[in-house]
Amino acid sequence: MIGLLGPETVAVKNGQEAVNSARSEKWDLILMEVQMPVIDGVQATQILRSDPETASIPIIAVTASIMSEEQTHYLNSGFSAVLPKPLRREMLKNCLDHWLKN
Repeated sequence: MIGLLGPETVAVKNGQEAVNSARSEKWDLILMEVQMPVIDGVQATQILRSDPETASIPIIAVTASIMSEEQTHYLNSGFSAVLPKPLRREMLKNCLDHWLKN
């Protein structure tokens, strides 16, 4: 779905791969699934936020857990925003437009 909206995308299999990819590729934005193997999205985000090279990358939580207290937890954990699953094209487009201002 994201590729149809324009940006180049890369998919990874787990949180550790997300961290490694962000460090080596210098992405403009990361859509981070919260529930991932090896290290979860919250842990991966905290690792990226603690690294000066990746600290300023917008990281968007993608999750089915969208109760207000969970959203607050994700934002307090370092995510820039939260997108609920299932992803809806218009919400995703608005998010990308907001965080990828050129």
